[in-house]
Amino acid sequence: MEVILTEEVKSLGFPGELVDVAPGYARNFLFPQNLAVRASGENREKFERKQADIEAQKERRLEEAQDLADSLSTISLTLEKSASEEGTLYGSVTPDDIVEALESNGIAGLNPRQVIIDEAIGELGEFSVRIRLVGDLEPEVEVEVVPA
Repeated sequence: MEVILTEEVKSLGFPGELVDVAPGYARNFLFPQNLAVRASGENREKFERKQADIEAQKERRLEEAQDLADSLSTISLTLEKSASEEGTLYGSVTPDDIVEALESNGIAGLNPRQVIIDEAIGELGEFSVRIRLVGDLEPEVEVEVVPA
């Protein structure tokens, strides 16, 4: 089924792009979340007229994301967590913890779903966490977990 994306969808495309997806994926995920519309003649014409605006918005998003990525790559976070004497945390570091720490460092507007923690952080030490921004742009943020 051909659809026109209205929002960026990871691994699928950017707004205004015509993509071919499974009917169930479109019906059950893309349409209910307003991420895409059917590629009917009317919708195609509408998006062709808006194409210049969509391209400008895409470029602006990429520039803003690159600026944010540059800022994120210079940040080092320190999180205080309760831990045992052996250095094992009581709990673990969550994406919410990372977003909260970034907000306290002046980086606002991130969603916990954008934080990629490859392996669970369950002990004291230094770790690297990726932040998914736009497309394949995923800057790394250094996180140090210290005892509270």
